[in-house]
Amino acid sequence: MKKYSGVIKYGLVGISAFSGEFLSFLALMYMLPLSDAKLIIAQCLSFCVGLAISFIGNRQYTFWSQEGYDRRMHGQLIIFGVLSLVNLFLTNVGLWLLINNFDIRLEIAKLMIMCVIVLWNYILMKIVIFRKKI
Repeated sequence: MKKYSGVIKYGLVGISAFSGEFLSFLALMYMLPLSDAKLIIAQCLSFCVGLAISFIGNRQYTFWSQEGYDRRMHGQLIIFGVLSLVNLFLTNVGLWLLINNFDIRLEIAKLMIMCVIVLWNYILMKIVIFRKKI
């Protein structure tokens, strides 16, 4: 069981971040006034919600290490921020393509994109951002 504890913890944090992002995205899509920028605004704001939940949860719970905790946080936050900007760009492009070119419903497109990002993030967080010092 200990062998899979990191994956299980990542899954729990991921479900929380996924839920926070997806629910805030839906709420914003229905609450924001109609405009050409509505999708991008809702996506960016909801992405920030998921980002905050993900960083704090993965930093404190999934990949936590006492060694150099405070010192390493600054570097981790920078790398996490860069990864997040890449994710935000890819998510926005993916949403636009799925909705406009493939005629996929908004909610389904968002779920599809989020599933891909979850897998990509786990690999990068484990290997790059929150790696343990040897």
